[in-house]
Amino acid sequence: MTNKKIRRASLADMDRILEIYELARKFMADNGNPTQWKDGYPRREMLEEDILLQRLFVVEGEEICGVFMFTLGDDPTYTYIEGKWSSAEPYGVIHRIAGVGGGIFEAALEYCGSVIHHLRIDTH
Repeated sequence: MTNKKIRRASLADMDRILEIYELARKFMADNGNPTQWKDGYPRREMLEEDILLQRLFVVEGEEICGVFMFTLGDDPTYTYIEGKWSSAEPYGVIHRIAGVGGGIFEAALEYCGSVIHHLRIDTH
């Protein structure tokens, strides 16, 4: 169990959210993954849309330390996969997870798992 708090992101959080994604892009580039999230992905407009659709979440410790998108239902990303899913049950999807410090993934997984049992996330 994590001591981090999850809440829906607001437009007022945007500067910190953009900072976290910039740090994530730099970390990936510095550690052998320079093509992931290139060219400023995810863009502000996408994040603003996620906020308006209430599917962008922030992770808070003493301050905002993480961010992720979480939604329920079919996701076009998973229309085609090699192999097959172990379950055809409804699922939730986590995308664009990033953070500074430890416990971000654990907190997001704990939160999303409390909403729906089956989760899908692609990692790079």
